[in-house]
Amino acid sequence: MGLVRTLVGFVPLRRNDGIPWSEVDVEQGLTPRDGPWVTIDTQALSPLDADPWEPAARTVTTTEATGDDGPWFRLRFRDADDNVDITESVALTGEGVLLPPSAEDVRSRSKLLQERYPADPFDADVEAQLREVVADATALVEQLTCRTMDDTVPDNLQRVALRAIVLKSEQIGEISYSAATVRASANRGRLRSISAGSWSESYFGPTDAQAAKMLDPNPYLHEALWALATPECRESWLALWTGVFAPASAVQSPDWFPESQSGHGGYGGEFGTSWTPWWH
Repeated sequence: MGLVRTLVGFVPLRRNDGIPWSEVDVEQGLTPRDGPWVTIDTQALSPLDADPWEPAARTVTTTEATGDDGPWFRLRFRDADDNVDITESVALTGEGVLLPPSAEDVRSRSKLLQERYPADPFDADVEAQLREVVADATALVEQLTCRTMDDTVPDNLQRVALRAIVLKSEQIGEISYSAATVRASANRGRLRSISAGSWSESYFGPTDAQAAKMLDPNPYLHEALWALATPECRESWLALWTGVFAPASAVQSPDWFPESQSGHGGYGGEFGTSWTPWWH
């Protein structure tokens, strides 16, 4: 008897040749990129896509998963001629992390994103918006932490990286919180004010984060970003916050006119004067 696993909302490649995808293989692997991949289940797609250029989002449940073949799953769509389209890898049990994460992986870990960008019914525009949000969030996390979100992130920080991207995606996605959700998350998100009637919200912004010496005004996101930041990146942020720079980072005055022999930073001209820049 196998384990039950459900892969939600996977859309196969669009086709303009009129040939629909007819079957799907469920594959299970030990690692997200290299597998090795084992086909554990094959199912017929029903109904077939009436227009293969607009394929339906497919949700596939298998009862053939095992505990030995790894936490990663993917789908292999096939047509009658055995042409294939292979989807991204996902970890359905939360055991694995793939960096950079896919938009679907980020959405699956956030109820807020699921509400803002629902996978069902499938909407190509919604999916495109979600992909942009996740891509922007990933880029911002990279900039704030000085790390590239890929398999070079140390194993003990990969889940922290994914959490940071999920939280940043929630921010960028401009989630429409319910009143109850806003009240519950006011402290977490450092909500500054709430107005009734014509609803309005006011949040602490980058200036407030700077004043608070935080990478983000959301303390949970700051905590994740700070843990993820490289030692050099932390040093740079601390220097910006405190105004105390490491000696190697101090500004040095250049020899503007060394041929004048008037000394470092000096200016020697026809008037025989010497001038020292204000920053010297």
